Amino acid sequence: MSCHVDKEKEPELANTTESSPKEQKTAVAALSNEIMDEIFEILLHEKKLGPCGAVARSWEKPVRRIFFRELTTTDQPEDFKHLIEIVTPERSRWVKRLHFVVFIPYSFDVDDKDNDDVFERSLASLLRIMAAWHHDGQAPRVLSITSSWLWKEPDWFTSWSRSRGERCHTRSISQESTFKYSRFNLDCETLPVLAYMKQLEIRLSTHATYNTTGRRIALATWPKLLSKMPSVTTTSMTLIDEGFRDVAQQRSDRLGLAESFRDDGYMSASTVRDVKLDMKHAIFRTPTIQHCELLSPYSFDPLSASLRNWSHNLVRLKLKGKFDQSLFWPQDNEWDGYEATEEPLWPNLEEFSVGLHQESPSGKQYLLPGDHHRVKILPVPTSNSGYSPPRLSDDLTARNEIEQGDPWGQYASVPSPQPFRREKRNSNAHEVPCPETFNPVVEAWAQALRNMPSLQSAQLFIDCYIDEGSNKRSDDCEFVWRIGYEAPGGIRWDEKWKPFRRLVLYNVMGWRPENSTMDKLRQVGEKSHPGRDMKILDGERRHLPPIDDSTPPSEWPPWPYEW
Repeated sequence: MSCHVDKEKEPELANTTESSPKEQKTAVAALSNEIMDEIFEILLHEKKLGPCGAVARSWEKPVRRIFFRELTTTDQPEDFKHLIEIVTPERSRWVKRLHFVVFIPYSFDVDDKDNDDVFERSLASLLRIMAAWHHDGQAPRVLSITSSWLWKEPDWFTSWSRSRGERCHTRSISQESTFKYSRFNLDCETLPVLAYMKQLEIRLSTHATYNTTGRRIALATWPKLLSKMPSVTTTSMTLIDEGFRDVAQQRSDRLGLAESFRDDGYMSASTVRDVKLDMKHAIFRTPTIQHCELLSPYSFDPLSASLRNWSHNLVRLKLKGKFDQSLFWPQDNEWDGYEATEEPLWPNLEEFSVGLHQESPSGKQYLLPGDHHRVKILPVPTSNSGYSPPRLSDDLTARNEIEQGDPWGQYASVPSPQPFRREKRNSNAHEVPCPETFNPVVEAWAQALRNMPSLQSAQLFIDCYIDEGSNKRSDDCEFVWRIGYEAPGGIRWDEKWKPFRRLVLYNVMGWRPENSTMDKLRQVGEKSHPGRDMKILDGERRHLPPIDDSTPPSEWPPWPYEW
């Protein structure tokens, strides 16, 4: 009988679930914004928006939220017009991220000032439009700026570029003087303040080719824009200068950014907590740089020192580029205005990542190709400190002078790294840390880590190239040299290491820190995690193979292993 009763009640139960269109509309309207957005995205993906959108007018809100959540526009006049007409102050509340592309026109007839004016007008117009937008101070707003280029061919270009050889000749001529920066020179006092902006991203990575030119946006643009966004907590600047060879312009641009950090007039550290600066000047390829080079008198890097002094209130800091040991700890040769007034302390820094270029700001090489290599270092002259000696790779006369004699009185021959014995290896390989250039960097890094009580993870890495013989593929020769610290807790491998503080060496090919540096590294996190021992783990993946050995090792050692 019970079964019979259940069968009779089944249709009654089904009838109770039916509801009127008004009730359905009320039920949909009662859903949270997050649930409605998820449902709408599924329906949109399955192409069922039409029949389902008729259920209730409440679908208009998720439509706006989803389609206006992330927008992309450019600085072209019609795009600016559409941005003003479509994204009204009322609709702007739905915008969470705006991608803005700046087109910099370039031709042989356009001078630097015209390019700067275009860049300034584009950014100023964007900020004035966004100043009229509605904001409630709750949802984060992200502004992402990217640069691109408009190539205008001169009349003679088409006729002169018909054959392949003529095209190559045209390319070399057009690149002679195109490595220049577009600068944001507009007075910031005339620009509106965007108090609701929470995140600023700038990515300028157009590679230098014959039709895109080598123009870059000046680094000082970053802090100038941040000065108009006082509530920003997260910011990033990516500037990849592949093929950029104008050292004087690079130094001038780095100095401009260093002065902004030093003076703190533009880029206030009061609200910024998460910073990423990527100035990797060349995407890693098989090195072709001569190792024996003259060192210029430019022995102090203001940008490294100013970043160190400015970063004390940060929580996360990720850097890539040309830096030296003054990034981590004060040095004796620092200029007035950049020196530290007291011992550096980073009380809140939790994540610290630094990727070094193979070459330091002064031109020294951090990595060498085994112990057969010896670098001749030309000391800075005391009587003519303003003289910048030419690079050996660029000046054949200077190369001959050095081979024949000693123009400044003495050379310092750098002793070869030990214990490696690498005879007849490719001189372009970057394999072994140079003790005179790289060990001071690691020591300063260790000193800085000791003054980071909240540190959870830190790493120091550099792209390397190992010469594994003529039978090896190029891809097998590229790897990352890395040393890192990890606090007790989260771990990516064996759980048995989780309770310990960990110093992980990865792809260091037998290199070990000096004893004094190792003592400092053992003290990292000691006060923050009392009673937790430091475990030193070796994540070796690369070895220096025998000469002309075409067979890789059959087995890698267990990773990581303790030493």
